[in-house]
Amino acid sequence: MNIEELLNHIHYIEVEGDKNKTFSHITLDSREATDKSIFIAIEGFKTDGHKFIEKAIENGCKIIVHKKDVEMEEGVTYIKVDDGRMALAEISKAYYNNPSNEMTIVGITGTNGKTTTTFILESILRQGKIKTATIGTMGLKKGDQTENLGKTTPESNKLQEIFFDLVSEEYQAVVMEVSSHALELKRVEGTDFDYAAFTNLTYEHLELHGTMENYYQAKKKLFAMTSKENIINIDDQYGERLYNELKEEGKKVLSYSMEKPAEIMATIEHMDLEKTIFIYKEGNIEEKLEIPMAGKYNIYNTMAAVAIALRMNVDMDDIKKGLLNFEKPEGRYQVVKNNQGLNLIIDFAHTSDGMESIIKSAKENFHKNTIVVFGVSGARTVETQEEIGRVVGNIADYSIVTKDDEIEMEVKDISKNIIRGIEKSGGKYEYFPDREKAIERAVEMATSDDVVLFLGKGNEKFFKTLGGSKVPYDEEKAVKEALKKRGKK
Repeated sequence: MNIEELLNHIHYIEVEGDKNKTFSHITLDSREATDKSIFIAIEGFKTDGHKFIEKAIENGCKIIVHKKDVEMEEGVTYIKVDDGRMALAEISKAYYNNPSNEMTIVGITGTNGKTTTTFILESILRQGKIKTATIGTMGLKKGDQTENLGKTTPESNKLQEIFFDLVSEEYQAVVMEVSSHALELKRVEGTDFDYAAFTNLTYEHLELHGTMENYYQAKKKLFAMTSKENIINIDDQYGERLYNELKEEGKKVLSYSMEKPAEIMATIEHMDLEKTIFIYKEGNIEEKLEIPMAGKYNIYNTMAAVAIALRMNVDMDDIKKGLLNFEKPEGRYQVVKNNQGLNLIIDFAHTSDGMESIIKSAKENFHKNTIVVFGVSGARTVETQEEIGRVVGNIADYSIVTKDDEIEMEVKDISKNIIRGIEKSGGKYEYFPDREKAIERAVEMATSDDVVLFLGKGNEKFFKTLGGSKVPYDEEKAVKEALKKRGKK
């Protein structure tokens, strides 16, 4: 693509240099830059891409997109813009010829439930013979193949490249998790969303957004980008607000709920440790649906997925089969099979609301005591760490506080904050800084009258250390090792 053509598709302030130059590679990493590249200087949280313009040029790059004033070199074309991230999205969309317009794109956003909702919908669409890929926390999933992307939602140049490749492979739909970071940092600008779903919004990511209002406004951006319908959980207070605001703004919205009058409703018929049967009601539709997992929160996830599938013309028989054949993402409500009569569940829940939902579900639906093994990331604020401790301590029968990602704080300091919250709630607890020892303790003390929940790590295969490195770790393996030790006693 040449610069002259590109300028018809982007917002820019001025251009200095030859407009006939061409590029076949888009990057914001100077180390990847070559003589075929266009380099976009992005102002990030920890560093500023403008500092690496010289390095990109040294590597052969002859086209630079920048926001700040820069010292110009002969033979290089400079495109000045108001917003580097928006420019990255516009350039990527233009270069790849707007590939998202060639498929049905579904965005799932919210604090909790994005991954599970995405996987449920993908299973249904696949059953309905709609060739579907997913993008999210688990990476890029195409059939049985998964590619690690490093982020829940990749940068716009990578995202548009993925869309382009999927179109060439004749994919008909993409279901993707859309994080608040992605919306705030314009990673999904240039994506033509057909449908979007809102799961919930809880106290999280304030290290980026500062306030819950900012967090909400970041999430709301997705629903201005859809061309068809938005599916909103109105049992969530922010979801109810979003539904009302979108309706006032003339957007097409559908509400779903288990507690309030809504366009889509559900009532539980049966739930055990490994399956749930519920009645889905929407207009003239009233169907009994079964999913291979427990938890009221998973009914919400399923309701959103089913509503979107119906609007994509998947028939109810295929929806039912897709739900029965649904393979849960690793580390999402993962029941650990054992011959010792123990009820053991691994889940990625890592927010106060996510933990509260799964613990309450275990208590209310299985009528068993709950033992919860958990930590909190050191990247969370002290207030968040304490709040999670308070919430878990208030509803769990017993808590075992342990290690999670340290990142910015040592486990002993994080745990002090968690324990302060537990003590305020009057909850019972123990503390083991070694997560494997904490798991051993929980498995050792458990009986068939308990549900043991291992929360926070899910499918993650590492711990993040204070220095930023990654130490290998596998939660399922740790639980199975604890079961072996218990079985020998």
